[in-house]
Amino acid sequence: MNEKAYEAVDLYLESLLAGKPPEWEQLPDIGLYMDQVTSYLERQLGPFSPSEKERAITSSMINNYVKAKIIPRAKSKKYSQEHIALLLSVFMLKKALSIQDMGVLLADASSEGSYREFYDRFRKALTECAISTAQEIRTGLEPGSAESTARFEASAIDDAKLRTLALKLAVEASLRSLAAERLLALLQTEEPLKAR
Repeated sequence: MNEKAYEAVDLYLESLLAGKPPEWEQLPDIGLYMDQVTSYLERQLGPFSPSEKERAITSSMINNYVKAKIIPRAKSKKYSQEHIALLLSVFMLKKALSIQDMGVLLADASSEGSYREFYDRFRKALTECAISTAQEIRTGLEPGSAESTARFEASAIDDAKLRTLALKLAVEASLRSLAAERLLALLQTEEPLKAR
């Protein structure tokens, strides 16, 4: 792999580790209009987008989530802290879960005060997964580098390693998505599981 590709992988891993969604207290606590919301979401979700062309977040997308009752309607055309938290979560989860599954996942979050609890769990899971994914990529491209250094050698990376690692990550993502769907299906059964 050439030096330019090496730098791109390294930059991606750095942005993945640095690109954590803001804590609840850092979310805008004044109402935002739709264009402000889309701009804010794009800035926050940039590190988690595969490319610049896939970064576009539109008002139509947000309106579709409102129509599907995934997120509540804006109040006086303004989106609150709760809306922003849910939208950050939904846009991160949309590649892995259907709208119906997201509705099941967010069902309990709609009660007073639960949006923050859900968002905090989401942030924790995202941070843990970003760290483990970055470590897996570093280890997959240069065995042993995760423990020794944050950077890896360009000469150690070749196209075959990249393809193999991309395949492994894609299969893992697919299996994890299927597992999430199965777990959410349990919540839709006639006798939902109760916390014991």
